[in-house]
Amino acid sequence: MSTTPTQQESTDDLQKVIPQKNVIVINGEEIHIQQFKIGKLPLVLDAVQPMAHMLLNRDKNSPLDISSMLMLYSDDCLKLMAVLADRPRAWIDQLDIDDAVALLTMLLEVNLDFFVQRVLPKLIEALNTTGKTIKENTLLTSMLGRINSSNSSVPGTATTTS
Repeated sequence: MSTTPTQQESTDDLQKVIPQKNVIVINGEEIHIQQFKIGKLPLVLDAVQPMAHMLLNRDKNSPLDISSMLMLYSDDCLKLMAVLADRPRAWIDQLDIDDAVALLTMLLEVNLDFFVQRVLPKLIEALNTTGKTIKENTLLTSMLGRINSSNSSVPGTATTTS
């Protein structure tokens, strides 16, 4: 007697061979990671602001230093994880450290390039269109995490002078 696999079994088998991208399983729960939507922008900016310099000034050929981020900005990392994973902070707080590192890594991999390459340039372009430089806009300067030198700006962007 032959048995025909159910649709769920076929899907499970297919996912074993070709795993879904941007899905992480923590404590038996599948978490689908996706780029954040505009409604989460204020919460993301609030959580990212203190550590933005680590994200923006990193060597693109080197992996993010997740361990340092968690040690230096633990509360901000936990807030960011809750927002981007769409989970309550209490759920995030109960994660094992290795699960937290894996989750934060995936969340940043999915969202960092999107934010740095698409969102940030549009914000800068909008400021330049209004005749303001990045340095003149205190909100963006604050979000960028206190740009290190007074002459620096985000690479690849033009500034206007008044």
